[in-house]
Parts: sequence; C-alpha cells; structure tokens
Amino acid sequence: MTQSDTDPFFVFEITPSCNFECIYCYNGCRDNTENPEKQLNLTRIEKLFDKITSTNNIDSITIAGGEPLLHKDLFNVISYFKNKGIKTGIASNGSLLTEEVVSRLVTSGVSYFDVSLDTLDEEIHYKLTGNRDLGSIKKAITYIKKSPAVLTISTIISKLNLESIARVIDFSFAFSVDHLSLNRFTPSGIGEGNRELLQVEKIDLLNLLEMVENKSAQYHYPINISLPLENCLIPHKNFPSLNFGSCVCGVKKWVIDPMGNLRICEQNPEILGSLFDRDFQALSTMAAVLNFREDDFRGSCPSCEKYENCGGGCRFIRDR
Repeated sequence: MTQSDTDPFFVFEITPSCNFECIYCYNGCRDNTENPEKQLNLTRIEKLFDKITSTNNIDSITIAGGEPLLHKDLFNVISYFKNKGIKTGIASNGSLLTEEVVSRLVTSGVSYFDVSLDTLDEEIHYKLTGNRDLGSIKKAITYIKKSPAVLTISTIISKLNLESIARVIDFSFAFSVDHLSLNRFTPSGIGEGNRELLQVEKIDLLNLLEMVENKSAQYHYPINISLPLENCLIPHKNFPSLNFGSCVCGVKKWVIDPMGNLRICEQNPEILGSLFDRDFQALSTMAAVLNFREDDFRGSCPSCEKYENCGGGCRFIRDR
C-alpha cells in the first residue's frame, strides 16, 4: 500500500501511568500506579498494530500516556514501529528524558518529540503539575536539540501560567526549538474539576494572542495555536504570524487508549470500540463519529470560507 493524504495518524496512549499530577490533564483514566493490567504488553501491541496495518496505512504514531517512558516495553514498541516503516514520535512531560534515554529513543526510531513546558517559574510549574523538578525538563530539551529529532514544546494556556508564556516563547526561540504549540486549557478529564481555576476569559486570551503575535513577528518564529479557535470569534487575520490549528479529529487523527480501544480524540472519553474486536474502518465510520463531526459551533460552519482553518472548532472548549 502507498501513502496518501487520507492515511490516519494515531495518538497511542500506551500507558495510563504518570509520574506527574497535572491539574489540567484531559485524561480521566490517569493512573499514578504502574498497573500492568491497565495496559497492553509488547506482544499484544504487536498483535494490535499488525491487525490495523493489514488493511490500513498509518501516517504516523505519537506515543503518549500518561507518561510513555513508564511503559517497560517502550523501546521495543518503537523498534517494532520502525521496522514497519511508521514515523513515530513521543509526547512526554520530559522529566525522564535523560541524555541516554533520548539517544536510545532516537536510535530505536523516534523522529520527533513533543515535550510539555508550561512555565519557567518553579512554583507555577509545581501548582500545575505537582512536580518540583523543572530543571530536568530544561535539560531534556537541550538533549533533544543535540539529536536529529524534531522538537515541539507544548504549552497549556491557563489562568495560572498566563503571565509565564512570554518567557516560554523567549526560551523556545533561544534554544532553537523547532515548533512551539500553545494549547487552550480543555475542561475534560481531570481538568474538568479545575475549570474555574484554569479556564481563561476571552479578553485575556485576546491579549495573550496579541503578545504572541508580536513575539512571533519579532523573532520571525512561527507559533502554533494548536487547539482550534473559531475564526468567527477571534479573527485569524488579526494574527498573521500565528498558525491556527484545525480540528481533524475523527477525520485524520484518532486516539488508541492503553487497552487498544479507539476514541475520536484525546479530550473525548467516548470509546468507539476495541480494535481487537472490530477493524478500524468499521469503528471509524460509526454514527458516533459522524455526529461528532457534524457538531459544529454554528449550523452554518461548513459553508464558511474559513471552515478549513478551524474545522468547526474544538467541541470541548465552546462558549455557546
């Protein structure tokens, strides 16, 4: 089979285990115990993806969690994907990415990293993540930059770190980080219970975007606004230096949870079904997927000339 623009890419949540306690986490099934019964082992993972790839090409796989480095078979899983010719990346909180680990991951087949960095302030970092070792994340970023892998820094936009984001931009530019993605806080999973503490008002979001636009233009450094912002609410033309993401969940992007179940996106807890029991084509064309895609911000969304820019917006961050 040859690659095409319609090939799916997957976020594979390889483990629910995590060594952080992020108060904004979208994952409602995060588990801070390393319970092997809540994730697949190498044999089962190979069986799962042998089944998927028997009838589908895969554009790429981002291995996430939890914290993927807590899965004991991670390096073997990456080598397996490499042998199948699948482009593979890691989404990590960065705390376990030592120089040796980064080198092993790249040798095993990782071609890109997505590392969370929400602030350079130790106390704000602790409030957001429950972790006090911000220095390990900074070191991880330097280790990745020494490798041939592509690095993205992902930063949450929340009330707690709103004033910190300018420094994160300065840091990313200074360390030649390949991509910087800013993500609005999404009130789902564990984050749902912290909505009042974290969710940013529209006026504060607009002020932030103006600052980000100025930084991006000043540095000639493209910055991604990854979770879709509806153009009808915040005109994208006012921020020409920024790259606004579009919702492609349920079209190209899909999530596979630690037990091999398919979901439409990370923020959506609804399980479509087990990929062991039914094939990807059957699950991805279910009525639940169509209903999700048709849930536009406004009924007229598909006829809007800017629809491709936002894809109808994130279904989980709307102020109707």
